Amino acid sequence: MNYEVDALEFSFRVSRILKEKNINTINDLYKYSVNDLLSFSGFGRKSIIEIQTTLIVCGYPPIKQDNKADKEYRAVIFVKDNKDAPDDEVYKIIWK
Repeated sequence: MNYEVDALEFSFRVSRILKEKNINTINDLYKYSVNDLLSFSGFGRKSIIEIQTTLIVCGYPPIKQDNKADKEYRAVIFVKDNKDAPDDEVYKIIWK
């Protein structure tokens, strides 16, 4: 997971903030929790949804909500709109 964050093609805003915080690789990104990322100036729910969605679509696990060991829940949950739809169907995103 030492790929460059730029390879994930985040929006300009998200990329700029990650670079400002010296988050250059996917490994660097996983050092932060969702709560940590939300503390960055200019980072909000849309930025988190963009990051979580991109990571999942690229085959990576989502970032944890909190770095505490007893909290393993996710910031976004993907729910299929139609059970009969193919696996590559677009998912609805629910903020939790």
